[in-house]
Amino acid sequence: MRNSNSFDPIVARRTRGCLRLFAVATVVLSAWAPTPASAQVARTWAYDMPIDPYLNWRGARVQAMGDLRAAVEDERNPLSPYGIGANPAGFLTARDTSWVEQTSSYQDYYDRYYGKDHSGVSRGTGLRFGWQRNGKWVIGGSVSYGILDVSRHDLGSLEDRSRFIRDFDISLPNYFIPRTGDRTLGAGISSPAASISYARRFRSWLTLGGRFSHRSEQEDRRVLFDEYDFDNESKSIELSGGALFHPSWLRNKVQLGVYAGRIGSVIKGISSSSFNEDEYDWSRPLIQWGAHLFIRQGPFRGLIGGAHRSFDGEQIARVNWAPQFFLNPYPSIVDQDFVFKKRWTTAIAGLRRNEALGQWMVDVPGSPMHVGVRYSYYREYQWTYPLEGVLSPMLPLDVRRLGYRGAGGVSFDLAEGAGTVAMELQMAREHRADWAEERGAAAPATAVPDVSIGDVSYHFGAEYKPRPWLPLRAGVVLRRYDFDRRDGQPPYRGIRLSAGAAYKWDALGMLFDGAWSHEHFHHAPLDPSGELGEGNKLQLSVQYLF
Repeated sequence: MRNSNSFDPIVARRTRGCLRLFAVATVVLSAWAPTPASAQVARTWAYDMPIDPYLNWRGARVQAMGDLRAAVEDERNPLSPYGIGANPAGFLTARDTSWVEQTSSYQDYYDRYYGKDHSGVSRGTGLRFGWQRNGKWVIGGSVSYGILDVSRHDLGSLEDRSRFIRDFDISLPNYFIPRTGDRTLGAGISSPAASISYARRFRSWLTLGGRFSHRSEQEDRRVLFDEYDFDNESKSIELSGGALFHPSWLRNKVQLGVYAGRIGSVIKGISSSSFNEDEYDWSRPLIQWGAHLFIRQGPFRGLIGGAHRSFDGEQIARVNWAPQFFLNPYPSIVDQDFVFKKRWTTAIAGLRRNEALGQWMVDVPGSPMHVGVRYSYYREYQWTYPLEGVLSPMLPLDVRRLGYRGAGGVSFDLAEGAGTVAMELQMAREHRADWAEERGAAAPATAVPDVSIGDVSYHFGAEYKPRPWLPLRAGVVLRRYDFDRRDGQPPYRGIRLSAGAAYKWDALGMLFDGAWSHEHFHHAPLDPSGELGEGNKLQLSVQYLF
């Protein structure tokens, strides 16, 4: 494929040297390494908010056109959507160019639920690159830094059914405030991360690749009316490898990829004051593996695959309480012989997840129309069992999830390359059944009412180029979201408006891209939650191809 951002070679020689030095510096920085798969603390706090706290890459073009996912291929993405995924060997399927890209984003979301205000604000910046050598090998990576600030309530009432806290899978002491009461929660989380990948074609039919990544997160928690100050920090390190088989007799029409990896994940809960030094170490190493099959035949290209993820974890507690500490069970508050120290296992946890997925695109022969489809189907079982001890910082969790996500749509190219128009339908449904044991109950696990969450949205987007170097974009999304609390209430509705533009500076081979969106939704009539919300997202990026 020819590089569409090609430019004058004389000017190129004047700028290429310094930009290659920039790319080399990026290689050095990326040796510290992240992976979107290792989401931990920030993802938990952003639960049920349309906020991505980890700056997972999404091109500004498709976001400005109504957040399209299937109907339009993102030509701004140097990586093939059919060859990457979690397989580092697929990195060599990147398009025939090297690139450096810097992206910054801002997201906020505010909503009111059962009379309580919630908010989340995320800021992030990241740098990613890929350096390819004659289609034989490629090295690439990324560095990013994100900040998330969240303020939430959890009512724990029958109507609310602890929508937020029910899946809160990091340490949250519930010793003082019962789950049935209102708990005001807040946190500020910072998350620096980096990754580096390498892939090389060793034979005409075999490509091998590997990835190393690292992410750390630091939480500063705020819990109203709770005397026990408790923060989390986490670290995750990923090591993964993969292979891509492409026999020459198939002429690259069919490729088979396999991969496997391990993410060493540790979350540490910390409480420290003049009277106590406590740590809760939760180790949950994640194992992941999968395979995918890529098929390309004429105007048709598609990918089908499957993936497995699982972990078994244990949380170890160590407490050191002075006699003056209010939780110390000993009678004296002055005698230093009554310092309370203890080490014990506070909880065990686990996860099993299997997923099937696919993505397809067809260019209809003899017409400017393209048809795209993508889907995934998953089954998941997750559990957390707090054990008897002095202070349990874990909530009981015993959840089965069964769900799917899908998108399908069509797009049309305007005459003489003047732009694109597209429409798309996106759907998601998750059925979730909980059997969480009540704290301190002698009876077996008590069933929590099932929840079935549905999300349907209609996307319309367009791109128009008044000049070849100045594409303008806009989009509209109509959304229906249903918590299906089995109360007979209709789903609530929302609308999202988006816009964006790009500027291609051919003389330097650089592309400036931007996207903005605003979302607003309201509750259905007679819905007791009285839910209202709105959010904004802004993304800016600069890309250089060489």
